[in-house]
Amino acid sequence: MLASTACEAGGVVELNWAYVDRDGDPIFPGGLFSPKLHDACDLAAHGGSASRVDLAVRLEICDSACDGDCAGDCAIVPPQRFGCDVARTTLSDVPAASDPYLFVLSAVILGAGDPCIAPPPSCIAVPGPRERTVEQGQVTDLQVFQIAVDIDLRGDDSLDLEACGCG
Repeated sequence: MLASTACEAGGVVELNWAYVDRDGDPIFPGGLFSPKLHDACDLAAHGGSASRVDLAVRLEICDSACDGDCAGDCAIVPPQRFGCDVARTTLSDVPAASDPYLFVLSAVILGAGDPCIAPPPSCIAVPGPRERTVEQGQVTDLQVFQIAVDIDLRGDDSLDLEACGCG
């Protein structure tokens, strides 16, 4: 698909995200006046074989003409996965194009067997895809993605892996 997007030399894409619990309280990174975790690693879980899991994110960049399907020729770059100990990243050398790309963020649960990619919104709600143009030598900022996780930090809740389809 790249040939149809008038591909040029690369641009830079900045991505950052924040995890919140179901009440909107910060999980990671924490807020100024809230108890904050140092990362999204080793969170309590139940249902299935794991009692602790890590939350990560995956970013796919695809041709916007593919309607959100980033498989095969629609993928501009291979999917990128970012660990539980970061909430911001920069991708260098994303091919520049005159047409916008679709940026699709998915949650990933690690530690419950195979990586559980894109659990349902009732488990981890992630905003929908964003469309942006990547220009040569420029920074494309995707802004902050708020990711809502179905746990309650102020209670004794843990992430229900079976409800997430990850058990």
